[in-house]
Amino acid sequence: MALYLVRWPDLSCTLVTARDEDHLVYLLDEVGNPEGCRWTEYDGPLFIDFHLPVRIAIDWPEQAGRPLSPEAVQIEDLDLFAQREGLQAEVGAGDTAAEMLETIMKFAFPATAAEIYCAAPEEVLEESQLRDALRADLMLLAESSWRRAHTERNAKDDSLAKLAVAMDVPMELAKHWEAMAAATHRGDQDEHDVVDGSAEDEADRLLSPLELLDSETDRSQTIPLRGHPELTLRDEANAITAHIFRNGFLEDLHSGLPSPLVTNPRFARITDPEMKKLMIESSAKLAHWLCLREMLLEEKPEAYYQLLRVVAFRSSRNWEREAQSCEISAPEHEQACASCNYPLHPEWRCCPVCERPV
Repeated sequence: MALYLVRWPDLSCTLVTARDEDHLVYLLDEVGNPEGCRWTEYDGPLFIDFHLPVRIAIDWPEQAGRPLSPEAVQIEDLDLFAQREGLQAEVGAGDTAAEMLETIMKFAFPATAAEIYCAAPEEVLEESQLRDALRADLMLLAESSWRRAHTERNAKDDSLAKLAVAMDVPMELAKHWEAMAAATHRGDQDEHDVVDGSAEDEADRLLSPLELLDSETDRSQTIPLRGHPELTLRDEANAITAHIFRNGFLEDLHSGLPSPLVTNPRFARITDPEMKKLMIESSAKLAHWLCLREMLLEEKPEAYYQLLRVVAFRSSRNWEREAQSCEISAPEHEQACASCNYPLHPEWRCCPVCERPV
């Protein structure tokens, strides 16, 4: 594994380990589009401190030679730790840490570093010169923006550019995915044999697998995802459901104020055109997901696991990991129907159960 120093198009940089540059691009894509990033292998000084977000008070003994007793250590502030804040990192205060910062600055922000490190330590830097240096270092952002705009313009006629825009990735990464998909498709075609027998025989052969869909699903929720020590099939299912269904057209249907009509089983919750749109868009997104799954699990399984973790963090990290259903309770509102006592939303004008005016 190599340690890379990565300069993002904005005024930020990252230290990250990766097997090679292809692997590095996948890792950077976990947190943002690496379009416009530049990097180098970093072998300079390194000094970073880590500490828990906890404040402690120590009552040191006044007498020399006496050890510190456990009662002399008081843990005072656990607010951040209680909110599941993890280890916090900061640059050390020694000479090695200062050398690390200078080395990073000179690669990541060369124009700004030239202003800072060429001046005498006691000299006050001129604001106009610093602004000019920062603008020079921000040219990387302008170049990245130009490339993105070019890709977006081409997305109208270029399927590869459309994929890059949809996935918010550089064209190089989209090309790599397409090449992997093509290789996988060719391999599948080579393995396909001519199917013998009638359609009825084929239907008979499919009957037993179809029956498996109705079998118990308890064990399926905890089966590990292929090749990963922590992720399960349910984690993968949650991420797919969140990305394809929850964050798609279904979110548009879900938004807005509650209506009494949607709680009355006599009325349809979704119109036929809405159902058609939901199914078409969901199937299209699912097909794209399955395409990426085939490509990445075959060639870059770590990239697929990273994709799952990113989607889960954004959309499904608090979802159930084993539950297979849940009860739908009646809405809790202060007002109730005078006839049937069904809870009523303040803006409803009729009861959805007995249909009496409020």
